[in-house]
Amino acid sequence: MQATVVRLIAAILAVALSACGAAQAGSHPPTPTAMPSPAASPTATSALHVTIVDAAYVASELSGVEQGIRLPDTPAQEYLSLGRRQQGAYHLLAAHPDWIPAVLNALPASVRSAVDANLSDR
Repeated sequence: MQATVVRLIAAILAVALSACGAAQAGSHPPTPTAMPSPAASPTATSALHVTIVDAAYVASELSGVEQGIRLPDTPAQEYLSLGRRQQGAYHLLAAHPDWIPAVLNALPASVRSAVDANLSDR
């Protein structure tokens, strides 16, 4: 009896996994344009908040993290989060170099030169 159940589960898993592979085989990786993020309330019925990822988003993110990194009163435990967010924003710019002029124009002067310096290897 137990061997039959194991064979049945193995067959179901094989079909399910092959279907997943076939569905992904013909697809191209999506360009990041929207990122779902959980809503503030972690309940099972909460809706997802979708953030549109574009040049304005990247400018806002870089403005916030670059300023936060430079603030003398930023708590030490926040630097890891700021660094990850900064790295993510620069990765988005690397994937969308056409956004760079719009991002630089949207940044406050206080961080524009730092962002431009980080992009100087382009």
